[in-house]
Amino acid sequence: MSENRIFGIVGPSGIGKGYIKGALLNTFPNDFVEPIVVTTRDRRPTDGIDRLSVDVAKFGVLVDNHDVIFEHQPYGSDGAWYGFLRSSLSEAKKHVLTEVHVENIEPFRAQYNDRLFLLGLISSKEYLQVNLAGRGESDREQQVRLSTAIQEVNTIQNFHSSGFVDEVLAVGYETRQIINQLVVNIAIARLSLTN
Repeated sequence: MSENRIFGIVGPSGIGKGYIKGALLNTFPNDFVEPIVVTTRDRRPTDGIDRLSVDVAKFGVLVDNHDVIFEHQPYGSDGAWYGFLRSSLSEAKKHVLTEVHVENIEPFRAQYNDRLFLLGLISSKEYLQVNLAGRGESDREQQVRLSTAIQEVNTIQNFHSSGFVDEVLAVGYETRQIINQLVVNIAIARLSLTN
């Protein structure tokens, strides 16, 4: 295998990042590891072993000790904190597969430039609106997420133009059935994986 790389997927809520990550993990079960995400959000039943929930005080200690990096509050100052356990990115024995929040594009590129391949996912407002509506959130929450998602799409496109995002795929009704295969093909080409 070539040098361990970080395959990052960046895209707005509702675009299907988890779905695409699942396809990559199923296609290449021996090639990828997910880094550990540390969060102050309460643990959900669907959270896997790659998710560590801690209280705010413990999170602050981990950040101060540089054990957690790329810390951010993606849903505003009242929301939960998220970050990556540094060792799960730097000491991985396989390629790392992760979601990268839009706020962390520049820090990820600065920290892992030679190791990082960043795939941006973008979509139309209409497509995102339909996907976000199925989450069971209030109308207000949906509108906030949709507004944020549209801003993130624009940011991803700008970062692609400036070279921070390596490649961009448009996700929509016409590509929904083939998006996983497109991403698998990109992983094969960019990471020299065999299917």
